[in-house]
Amino acid sequence: YGDSVTPAMEGAIRETERRRGIQDQYNKEHGIIPKTIVKKVDGGMTFFDTARAYTDSEEKIGEALGDVREKIIISTKTMATTVESFCADLKTSLSLLKTDYVDIYQFHNPSFCPKPGDGTGLYEAMLEAKEQGKIRHIGITNHRADVAREAVLSGLYETLQFPFSYLAFIIGSKTSARSESENDFTNPLSPFEKPISKPFSERLTENRRLVSSDGVVTYIPT
Repeated sequence: YGDSVTPAMEGAIRETERRRGIQDQYNKEHGIIPKTIVKKVDGGMTFFDTARAYTDSEEKIGEALGDVREKIIISTKTMATTVESFCADLKTSLSLLKTDYVDIYQFHNPSFCPKPGDGTGLYEAMLEAKEQGKIRHIGITNHRADVAREAVLSGLYETLQFPFSYLAFIIGSKTSARSESENDFTNPLSPFEKPISKPFSERLTENRRLVSSDGVVTYIPT
């Protein structure tokens, strides 16, 4: 989410993609499935967060975890700005993840907070997908404190994924405090992440359950 990409960064990205392409081709030719993900499930991890924008992440998760779908929780995201692209993204995600539904479907860092009647039709598309059983919970991710607060106050979202970082302590603290006061569900993410206040496990209430894996904490209504 930086303002610019330096030539060095561009070179690193291109080289990473080149090497990934070689590895992926080799894996497909030899029927290799990434074992790291499988080991995580065997070790007790049940929550996997991905996104349409994360290159081939959804495809890898689908290949590795298709046989244990009912044992895991999958969260993915869309950066769609139109209903058409929203539907296309969801269809692609379901296909690549090899599943009929996504546990948590999130708007991926939008510049505004999608709401019913805002003219975009995005939130209505979310509701329709939920009614059709294609998603189970509606969420949003954001790196903007004002949009995150608006999402919390709206009461429209079951999860909020927001960076909790020592590098953004003041903003993160304010957003976290507002989330707690509004009884929202918050997923912290980002490098250096640590719970800013007391542990999430101490804030559980009777009608919520906690899903935790590798630094991502998610509240889901029961």
